Amino acid sequence: MLLLIMEKKMVFDYKEMLKEALETGQTVTRSYDLSSCYDNAPATVSKMTFDTTANPPTYCYHNYQAQFAPMMFTRRQLKHLIREWIPRKQCDNAKVLIPLSGTNSFSKAFSTALGTANTTNIYGLDDDLIKVAICAVLLEREASWKFSSGSNLHLHNILNINEGCNGDGMTVSGELGTDNELRWSLNSGITKGTSWTRLLRCLFNLSRMDAIATLANILGISFENFYQLSSEKHAAELNGRALQSEDVPAILNIEGGSVVILKEKTYTYGNAGQTIGAILLFRWNDIDFCLPATVCRGELSMGKCKPTAHFFNQHLMDRHPFAKVLFCQDMRTALAHQRLLEQTRGYNPAEIIVTAHLGSDLSILPWSYFYGHDVVFVPAPTKVCMAMVKLYRGYITGAQAKSFRVYKGFLLHSSPNSDLNDHVGDIPEGEARLLREAVLLDTVEQPLRLAQRVIREAVSFDEYLAFGRLLGIFETPKAQDLPLVTTSSNELALFSPHAGNIAQQPRDLAEVTVQHILPARRNILMHGLKDAGKSFGCLEITKTLVTGHALFGCIPSNDKGNVMYINSETPKEDFLQRLEQFDIVDELGRHLFVLSKYDHAASDCAFSLTDPLFCVKIESLMEKMGCSYLILDNLTTLMKEGQATQTIAVNKVYDWLERVQQRGICVIVVHHTQDDGNAGTMSAKARGSADTSNRNHGELVLIGSTQILEKKLGNEAIQRAAAQDGLTVGICFKVCKAACVLQKKTFWLHLPLGAPKWDFLAVTRADGEEIPFTPVDYTLLADPELEADRMISGDDDTMGTELTGLSEEQRQIYEYAKKLGRLALKT
Repeated sequence: MLLLIMEKKMVFDYKEMLKEALETGQTVTRSYDLSSCYDNAPATVSKMTFDTTANPPTYCYHNYQAQFAPMMFTRRQLKHLIREWIPRKQCDNAKVLIPLSGTNSFSKAFSTALGTANTTNIYGLDDDLIKVAICAVLLEREASWKFSSGSNLHLHNILNINEGCNGDGMTVSGELGTDNELRWSLNSGITKGTSWTRLLRCLFNLSRMDAIATLANILGISFENFYQLSSEKHAAELNGRALQSEDVPAILNIEGGSVVILKEKTYTYGNAGQTIGAILLFRWNDIDFCLPATVCRGELSMGKCKPTAHFFNQHLMDRHPFAKVLFCQDMRTALAHQRLLEQTRGYNPAEIIVTAHLGSDLSILPWSYFYGHDVVFVPAPTKVCMAMVKLYRGYITGAQAKSFRVYKGFLLHSSPNSDLNDHVGDIPEGEARLLREAVLLDTVEQPLRLAQRVIREAVSFDEYLAFGRLLGIFETPKAQDLPLVTTSSNELALFSPHAGNIAQQPRDLAEVTVQHILPARRNILMHGLKDAGKSFGCLEITKTLVTGHALFGCIPSNDKGNVMYINSETPKEDFLQRLEQFDIVDELGRHLFVLSKYDHAASDCAFSLTDPLFCVKIESLMEKMGCSYLILDNLTTLMKEGQATQTIAVNKVYDWLERVQQRGICVIVVHHTQDDGNAGTMSAKARGSADTSNRNHGELVLIGSTQILEKKLGNEAIQRAAAQDGLTVGICFKVCKAACVLQKKTFWLHLPLGAPKWDFLAVTRADGEEIPFTPVDYTLLADPELEADRMISGDDDTMGTELTGLSEEQRQIYEYAKKLGRLALKT
């Protein structure tokens, strides 16, 4: 009679609870079979169920202190509790990633240098075995707690199995020890154990995985709750309930004797200021990984309800809409950087916010938090993670972020296995570069400056795409617009007078060399009107750079190097003929490398500086061929129609040129002079945007024969040469910062029709007055085949007898030669 009254009272309480839940709008998700507490046969009371996060623990009103025997159960009656293990679903984003070149992984040497701590567990915990082992430990803890509190009758029913004493019967007994660990035995001690999962395996003949799934079902816990985030809201977000308790163990002793230690617990907050969960940083076998904790019914715990998908510091992103967001792909990197920033004086989250997320399913994350923010994405150090930049870009720009840029380097949260600047092994150059530029956060002394630098050096998605293709990480498609490649260094270098050789400013024309006119790491603009002789001037410069000949037969050179010549002006037959005229055909493939528009019939990119893939390939070729000079002939024909006069397009090209120069390369840009009254004077300007002139370190203006005759420029000899066959030019040094003595001076030259050498005519000042100057044509003798019959050696005391009668300028050349070394004198 007493049992009947208690059972009726329990059903009545259950109905009252259900009525209250429906009135308050609680959802229905999971059923609790209350009839199985006392009935011999299981029966479902109703299909209506409470939301796990809102439903209080289900208590059976079984008083174990009563003076009557508890109900006994058979395994058959509890068979409905059994569940099979369902493999978790893998998130497949392969279709929306950037196609990778080669394998999907970096070389073994690269991964070894970085260490697995940096290259694994990026989105949480990769190892499913450890994940299941952690789940099993937490289920054991929860089962023992619920058993001791009497809040789960299914566990008591299992320990009340008594099938009699026949041969097939099973009897179970068990109790909790002082350590809260279950101690059970079957059939009067024939089989013993200390875990709930082991008990279920023996009772129902289950595999280990099915036993874990069954115990999780009994406790109302899903395995996915330990790692898989959901976009659904939970009670902590809805009702703003304060955090009342925590059930997050500091140490987990998992199967096999391993220990998982909780290193750090970082709380996450809702927009109402309430705690909605935490990011738990664990360490196992010297490797860190993160798992989510969630607030359910005022308690912070793992696995008791599904974690809500969120971004680290998303409440700050919402509070500070104008802050720049540093988006780390690896949560551990974000946590490490955040720790450093919080310890830094002057850090203000209203200016910079660090964020990250757990889980690989990006579709469930609340991307609206990025609305209006400038976002800089920091990829994790794996090829697949780098390929996911495209996927992140789609979500972030789709949320109408103000901008999306990518940092080209890696930020490391864990120490690498070796010195990244002195790695051992067969590492490709592209991967070696990534290693050299990686930053270990633990070694950063000024975290705020690092964050500012990462933001400043970030590039657009298109530039990052080209960067990855240049390094051989991303696959290069057959036809697709690609960005300009970036080659900027990751480190800032303070000015040092000992950083390199300091060139002396020449004080006289006789001291000027080609290296003053075309110095390394500079870009020089040379412009003139149509048919002024720009391409012939380029070929003369080319000859000087690859052979060491004096420029125009009058300006000596003290060095030579390899030249990359980009020709989009002169047809193939005419260009070859001019190479033969200047006697440099044999230099093709040795020191001279030519890309011609007229050999570009079929390619995967346009022959244009506005096609980023073309720029990428130029850089790659120059690096492969060891080129020190780049000649662009000319800017108008090397850009898409009309873009040479557009400021934005021109600046984009010069941005790329500046990055090219950082490799120590001198760039000569050929362009057209604006055809107005200033043409042929010191005030002549290049056609189009003013930035075409402003962004150069030197500017040469070519004055052609037509201008010489029309404006009667120069002396009588110059005008007479301009009227003859051949090419007469005036080269006006409008700007020459490395040799200021050249500025406002014009060299007048004549190239007879078909001749390989220029005739020097005169040098004049800005007022037209001629300057005494005697050129000496000599060639560097770096190669034995360039030996001439007559040699001048700087250490030869017999030189004095051969140099009698030289002019002052010639003597200055001689003194220069003594410093330089061996020269060939041509008289």
